[in-house]
Amino acid sequence: MKKFFKFLLIAILVVGFWLGMDFVSIRLLGLISGIPLSDNKALLEYAVANIHFKLALQWIITIALLFIFFNLREKRLSPSKKPYLKNKGFLADSWKMVIVGWGYAFFGLLLTGILLNILAGNPISFETLHPVNVFDELALSDVILFFVCMAVIVPLGEELYFRGVLFRESNLLYKLGPAMILSSLIFGLIHFNIGQSINAFFLGLTLSYVYFKRANFTDAIIVHVVNNFIALFVNINIITYYIAFIGGLICFIFAIKILRDMKHNSVNKFDVSRETIKER
Repeated sequence: MKKFFKFLLIAILVVGFWLGMDFVSIRLLGLISGIPLSDNKALLEYAVANIHFKLALQWIITIALLFIFFNLREKRLSPSKKPYLKNKGFLADSWKMVIVGWGYAFFGLLLTGILLNILAGNPISFETLHPVNVFDELALSDVILFFVCMAVIVPLGEELYFRGVLFRESNLLYKLGPAMILSSLIFGLIHFNIGQSINAFFLGLTLSYVYFKRANFTDAIIVHVVNNFIALFVNINIITYYIAFIGGLICFIFAIKILRDMKHNSVNKFDVSRETIKER
């Protein structure tokens, strides 16, 4: 019970900081655009209309603060649990994470589409899962900027925050299973949309598993970046939709094998700690 309350405190701090950065980024965006900070309605409307700018601003500031936290937190860890952020860079087989990311994107898009259609009371069919072409009215430069923000900056920030901090702290308290579930639950809830929240929960499980088994933050980043890229790629037009869908189906099959192989991986140990010693 003591561990749970400690996790609850960590979760409250994590969510509170995330909400605080959300508040700060909206105000900073307002300052940049010249909107009065007292006009909350105008600030929110502008932030929603320019969500990629808002998220990029939020995560750039958050990332800078997180690296300061990592440096301070690592000083308090025992030698067996260092470094705090496990990272080996690009490994010889890190390319497999592209397959995992694309395979999960297929699963996530299918899951989200089915959930949204059920909630809307629509019959489930292949046609109802077709995406809306959201990029039709955007200039090419805006599309590229949108992809950079949503498929690079946001995944990097979310991984540092939710796997680098929340999952890491959870795993210092619990074994892999509970740590994955608890941290992924928080990751899902902060999306504030039932369809996206459920998908984010399963994505969080996958990313936490990859990070733990590979003991390599870069691999988790690759999975998340590819997932977000494909989620945007399907919305360009019907051709990109079929490319992403068919490619995703193939990758999903291979991704299952890659993830299963990680289960038997005894080379990359996340921690020489009480939990991993018991697993041996």
